[in-house]
Amino acid sequence: MPSSVPPPESGKYRSLPGLVADALSLHEALAVLETHAPDHRLLEVWRDGEYHYDLVFAVSDFFLVVAANCNGGVKEALLLDARPGRDLIRCVRRDGPLRALTVLSHERTVHFVPPDETDAQVA
Repeated sequence: MPSSVPPPESGKYRSLPGLVADALSLHEALAVLETHAPDHRLLEVWRDGEYHYDLVFAVSDFFLVVAANCNGGVKEALLLDARPGRDLIRCVRRDGPLRALTVLSHERTVHFVPPDETDAQVA
C-alpha cells in the first residue's frame, strides 16, 4: 500500500515537475534537469503511437516521467516514489489506480490532451 505522506527528502525535488512543465519543450526540460537535478539518468523512452512519448528519468531516489508530444513539447511531468512500468504510467495518465506508486508531484502543460481525446483523433 503506497504511503500518503511523501518522504522528507522528496522536498528537494517536489518542484521539479513544475520547472520541467514550465520549460514546455524537451530541449529546455533537459536544461532544467541539468541545472536542478544534475544526477539524473535517462532510464526509458516509451513511444505510444505516433504522437506520444514517455521519458523516465532516475533523479536521486525518485523517478521523473516526462510525457512529450511528437514535436518535443512537454505535456506533463510526474515525480514518483518508485520506478514505473509502462502499463502503470497509462493508468496514472488515465486517472486509474496507482497500485504501488505514490505521485509526489504532478504538472500538466498547455500541450496536454487527455488520452481519450487523443485516441479519438487517431481512430
